[in-house]
Amino acid sequence: MNKRRFYIAMAVVVVMIATALAGCSPASTSAPAADSGKVKTIAEAQLEELAARDVDHAGIDASQWVVGISNEGVDHPSLVIMRDGIKEGLEAYGIKVLTTDGGGEVRNQVSGIEDMVANGANFIIIQAAEAEPMKPTLNMLDEKGIPYMFAFKPILGTNAISIVAVDNAVIGRQIGEAAVEDLTAKNGSPKGNVVIIEGIIGDETSELLCNNFRDVIKDYPEIKVIASVPAEYRRPQGFAVANDILSANPDPGSIDLIYGANDDMAMGAVQAVEEAGRDGEGILIYGVDACVEMWEMVRDGRATATWQFHTCVLESIDVAIAYMKGEPVPPEIVVYSAKVTQANHDTVLPAF
Repeated sequence: MNKRRFYIAMAVVVVMIATALAGCSPASTSAPAADSGKVKTIAEAQLEELAARDVDHAGIDASQWVVGISNEGVDHPSLVIMRDGIKEGLEAYGIKVLTTDGGGEVRNQVSGIEDMVANGANFIIIQAAEAEPMKPTLNMLDEKGIPYMFAFKPILGTNAISIVAVDNAVIGRQIGEAAVEDLTAKNGSPKGNVVIIEGIIGDETSELLCNNFRDVIKDYPEIKVIASVPAEYRRPQGFAVANDILSANPDPGSIDLIYGANDDMAMGAVQAVEEAGRDGEGILIYGVDACVEMWEMVRDGRATATWQFHTCVLESIDVAIAYMKGEPVPPEIVVYSAKVTQANHDTVLPAF
């Protein structure tokens, strides 16, 4: 088995281990839960594993490394989990870690990376938002010989030493295929009016999730995208966009499916549909993340499906440490993403 396949296999194993830690098995008949009754997420299981790890300092001189973690923002639980988990894991090796919060503004993320480099960071872990405005900064890192990697949300086609993330293109296609199947079941053939709520304009993750969804449904001429609007990955904007589109299409049956490129926006759409009194129309609602609240909405039949979007904490730590030890690292680790439906929610965990 080559090195890349080994790491990909290990990434899938990590997810399977996390599922096992949470007390979930394919034979489960009830939702996996901690003693308190709260559902344990994959992220929590990974953090438990991280805390229990024996740290092997052999082969690494921690004093030679200062790691910078760059986030587009930290106003979402997944972003906080990613940042704090990786920080904790690296600090266990005695490595100094700097962090910056872009506050949802790419210019702030760029200046944050520059500031970390000025303060001695010589290895950068990036959770990216908009791609094009980031590329001059990535070129700067290349010119200075500072290695960098992407965790959770990548930019493709760069000189990153590694990308650790789910495969957004695959998820987008899976959601397109689910739309075809569900619309056929609903309407008797693959037809219906679809709304897409995109993330951030220029964000590669949103583009891959939405464009690959479109690539699947375009083969079915009676499936029509009647609106495609960005909502910044945030619930209030998702609610506002969905509310506007529902108002513009007031007739019962005029909207068959709403696809939000993350759970926050999808949950905003659920709220808009319910407040408009249209939850009896059978509008299909998809999200991406499998956060606990969306997982519960799917379980309760308020939303149709969501796809896991892992925070990739353990995998990112392992890549960074391997690189610092001089070991080869894979150019990409694809973390498997499972679909959550009402039918399988008792065997598929929330991601965070």
